[in-house]
Amino acid sequence: MVLGSHRQVSAAVVSSSIKYKYTSTGTIYTPKDICSDMLHTFGIYLNYSKVWRSREQTLKMIRGDPTESFGKIPSFFCMLRQRNPSTVTELEIDSHNRFKPEILVDDTYLNGHYRGTIFTRRIVFCIRPYGSIKKVIEQVYPGSCHVICSCHLLQNLKSYYGKSGQDIMHAFNLAVRAYTLEEFEYNMQQLDAMNGKIRDYLDEVDPEKWLRIHMPANKYSTMTPNIIESVNAITKVSPSNQTVFFVSDERSTFVVDVEQRTCTCRMLQVDLMLCPRALAVIAHTKRDLYAYYSYYYTRDAYVNAYVSSVYLVGNPDEWRVPDEVELQIVLAPNC
Repeated sequence: MVLGSHRQVSAAVVSSSIKYKYTSTGTIYTPKDICSDMLHTFGIYLNYSKVWRSREQTLKMIRGDPTESFGKIPSFFCMLRQRNPSTVTELEIDSHNRFKPEILVDDTYLNGHYRGTIFTRRIVFCIRPYGSIKKVIEQVYPGSCHVICSCHLLQNLKSYYGKSGQDIMHAFNLAVRAYTLEEFEYNMQQLDAMNGKIRDYLDEVDPEKWLRIHMPANKYSTMTPNIIESVNAITKVSPSNQTVFFVSDERSTFVVDVEQRTCTCRMLQVDLMLCPRALAVIAHTKRDLYAYYSYYYTRDAYVNAYVSSVYLVGNPDEWRVPDEVELQIVLAPNC
């Protein structure tokens, strides 16, 4: 076995030795793995730079050059409109015919040469609480909605204040997902008891960017856990009039207005889904519970979302597009 750095080993030679590892698209074979295999199999130590070039050359050989795919966008859009006549596409390029990315964001965890480059226009930015990124987003995308990732915020709290061993995560997550100020304050007091500096740190973060109760728009994909147990915990439903009811459980009393579809717990307004209190009222008054859910939770909404067929564009070798489309130049963005 011969050890040591082998500068004479070219990236092409390494590429030919590792290409069989990438026969499956789901294969995860990192530069670190390549270094280890080359060392143990051939007794060759390679620096990271050469390993990276070898990996890129291998992927390009197997999957093609990613920069060439941008040149196919005009034809792809053309075929998409041909196969799906109601489709609307728009392509933006700069003065040098380079594709203009529609998103600039940090910590996206996307792989590839052009991570963060997408085709959508309506964007929600979920970022770490970095002031510089926030300012840029507000300037470049004034109509966008940007929020702070609560997972990263929690990581910061655990890093700064979690050395006591107390469960910051539980109280923090409950505070983030609170529907009312009272519920939020209760969980913040739990965090205060763990470390008095936590509230000061969170106060510096815009509450509209990470707290459900301050979100400027509804946040969906939220399901109420243990809803049957919550309904069973209801102890009393008392009518105030035909549409307003007082609903009590072991801890507190809530006001439900079935006509306005509101509850003082705010779950009904935020999730547009019946909360346990509203469900109790519906059952008590023998109303049709399905009439009080948002349309977006109905079977019709689900079916209508897929009512139109989306036809595939087929094999690129079989595309037939106008000459002006085929000759349009689109280069990869500067990343």
